[in-house]
Amino acid sequence: MTSVCRALLSSVLLAAGLLVTSRADAAQMSCALADTTVLDFGQPVANPTVQSESTAVVRVHCVGDDEAAGSAIEICLLASPGGNPAMRRPPSTLRYGLFADSAHTRPLAHPASPVSTTVRLGDRPGVSVDARLSVYGVIAAGQTGLAGGLHEDRVPLQVRVATRQGEDCTTAPTRATGFLDVRAQLASGSCTVSAVDLDFGRAVDLARDVDGSTALGVTCTAGTPYSVALNGGTVGQQAHARRMRMSDAPATATITYQLYRDGARSQVWGDVEAERVTGTGTGMPQTLPVFARVPRQPTPPAGHYLDVVTATVTY
Repeated sequence: MTSVCRALLSSVLLAAGLLVTSRADAAQMSCALADTTVLDFGQPVANPTVQSESTAVVRVHCVGDDEAAGSAIEICLLASPGGNPAMRRPPSTLRYGLFADSAHTRPLAHPASPVSTTVRLGDRPGVSVDARLSVYGVIAAGQTGLAGGLHEDRVPLQVRVATRQGEDCTTAPTRATGFLDVRAQLASGSCTVSAVDLDFGRAVDLARDVDGSTALGVTCTAGTPYSVALNGGTVGQQAHARRMRMSDAPATATITYQLYRDGARSQVWGDVEAERVTGTGTGMPQTLPVFARVPRQPTPPAGHYLDVVTATVTY
């Protein structure tokens, strides 16, 4: 009687074991990255950078054994860009981020946040499957101090494939490894310029000189020589004959004034080569002071006088 009970118990246990085992549990997978993928940002604006985006498609090829035929598998792509990924051209460093989604909300740097897709293998043994997984890159805005030239980074990639019930991207085994090459070509010479309006304030009369000052901001890639010219303005149209006109139309009254490169107000800042301000870019904003003077002259009718001068950076 005892032996019968043991036999029955053994049969029940065996049956329970068979119920939790599926064909995919024993599946063997072989995967490979099709080739090294390149995430190319092209020629982004630099010094300072604006947010730039790019997308790369990573191709994964997998083949299953007889047990895997007809199975649904999850292919997961993980990247290891490090805590603060950056493309480099020593000593220049260009920061960027990798994401698993186009909205850039899921950083691609942890098994819990992979790029993944679920595919089904064919019913015939040995049938392969190809998956295309998109990786989204973003260059952070506001970066300065960048040198011109090619900036590069190489990011290790890891492919995990979940075939077992209850298995996901965090627990599945690694089936393939490879690299993602990230690059951006910064112009060997690039500059931006900004200006702050020059305001002489209020004057009761022009029986004496009225001085003022302002500044230009120039940012050029490190090592880039540049020169800055100021034209003659929209009224006088000549650097040595600058004038402001009363803004109340159709008034024609004008005021003579001048812009200088030095605090002594002896060196006119003009648009010919000898009267330009020169420098070499550092990749950081550089401040160029502009000194101004309204010389003593007959007092014109009361009003608001203005001129528009164009600053041009040559590099």
